[in-house]
Amino acid sequence: MTRYVVQRCLMCFVIVMGLSWAVLPVPASAEDQAKGESDMLRSLDDINKRLDDVETKTMMDKMNFGAEVRTRFDWYGYKKDADEEAGIEEIDEHVNGLASTQVRLNLRADVSDQLRFNGRLAMYKLWGDKTLHTTYDDLSAGREPSDTRLWVERAYVDYFFNIWKIPMALTFGRLPTTDGMPTDLREDSPRKSTYPSLAWDAQVDGLSLSFGLEKLIRLPGSRLTLTYTDWVTDYEDMPYREVTQYGYDFPTSTPVYAGQFETGLPGFLDGTTFIADFLYAPSVQLRDDAVEKFKAGIEDAVAAQIKAAHGMAYPVDVEIANITAPNKMGSIRKAAVFVQSKNFLNSWVDWFGGFCWETSKSEGQAVIDYTYSVPSNALQVFTGNPSAPLVYIGGTGTMAKAFMSDTGDEVLNARAYHAGLRLNLPVRALGYPKLGFEYNHASEHWYGFTYASEDPLHKLEERGTVYDAYYIQPISRYFKTRVGYTLIKRDYDPNPYGAPIENEVTISNMYILLDVRF
Repeated sequence: MTRYVVQRCLMCFVIVMGLSWAVLPVPASAEDQAKGESDMLRSLDDINKRLDDVETKTMMDKMNFGAEVRTRFDWYGYKKDADEEAGIEEIDEHVNGLASTQVRLNLRADVSDQLRFNGRLAMYKLWGDKTLHTTYDDLSAGREPSDTRLWVERAYVDYFFNIWKIPMALTFGRLPTTDGMPTDLREDSPRKSTYPSLAWDAQVDGLSLSFGLEKLIRLPGSRLTLTYTDWVTDYEDMPYREVTQYGYDFPTSTPVYAGQFETGLPGFLDGTTFIADFLYAPSVQLRDDAVEKFKAGIEDAVAAQIKAAHGMAYPVDVEIANITAPNKMGSIRKAAVFVQSKNFLNSWVDWFGGFCWETSKSEGQAVIDYTYSVPSNALQVFTGNPSAPLVYIGGTGTMAKAFMSDTGDEVLNARAYHAGLRLNLPVRALGYPKLGFEYNHASEHWYGFTYASEDPLHKLEERGTVYDAYYIQPISRYFKTRVGYTLIKRDYDPNPYGAPIENEVTISNMYILLDVRF
């Protein structure tokens, strides 16, 4: 019986009682009648309160709330050797004790046996950051330091059903495509994503359809998942309403299709998960949020060319005048295989290994118009001779860049590896701490799709070699700390637009992390 029906029944009861009092042979006094009405109203209020309490309890029984609060202190190092021919001086920069706070609010609601909701709100900021943040990347909102706003990191619904005795699940909304395996080892948490991080790690809106295959192929937890998402690259307000001389300015988008087969392995490999993943983006575009990084890369490239042509080591000012890009810059295909095992052979060892093969095709060029200039006193500054003649060098130029190349008509292959292990130390007095090691390497044309990676350096995006070590120390059931060190040996700049630029630098990160989850 619903609250509405109960209330209507009570109102009818009150009316009937009132009529009964009206026809009684001995009428009640005005005082007695007022008292009866007051008692009846109090009874109704009490019933309404009880109904509210029951409904609230029923709702709360279906919901699970949780929160995560994380404080992190980072020490960064960036080192690049000098290059006299290119006029590049040695760079050795450090950032000490950079502090940040990250908050996540989690919600899960088991609406019914067939319907389930999952949501997460996130905030991530640097201590004392007073920068006015006016733009953001929707693929990583709440995953990179910004401000105190809460971002919707996840909000999706699972609908479970059966067709021909095959269990299926339809998932739609802001999907669980972040914190993929093996992030659960480094975070010491349950698995939080459908796809492994080596395949992709980004916040996306879309829909997925999963097929349970355990009864068909007799392997534990086997399933096939198909996912579709669309990344809109035009962030203007109401772009579909903006009228130009050519008509309506409709937003452009980058559809992405993904498929994954996953299964547990039986027998002595119990606790081992095998994943085969495929991702296809048929129309990669120059994303609006990547333009500024793209400009910075072009400015550096032009400055290096001018320095090399004139044999100069003093600064060159470069400004981008205009960028004209086609609707389609190219396409990309990724095929990944990933294996992860916990408590391997009933030991204290967890391990994982992954390999990804990637093919990218450039199909169009972005044309960049720029201006450049050298200060008129450049030679005087460079030589330290005030009497040296004034020199002015300046002009305009044009440069073309494509997806992963400069020509706009190339098919390029890349590969990446990711492996590691975690030792669950059998030290009861310390609460069973954990010690982990990770290694990853990627070739020069690698494109990682790891916009929302939880590590601030986005190590799986690097074209080079990365070494990572961490130690997890439990403090209590809900409180743990992690100390880690990451070393990156970069071979090529990770910018996906233009031919890979050699950029041999060393980047390091040491951190201390305080993490509470409940």
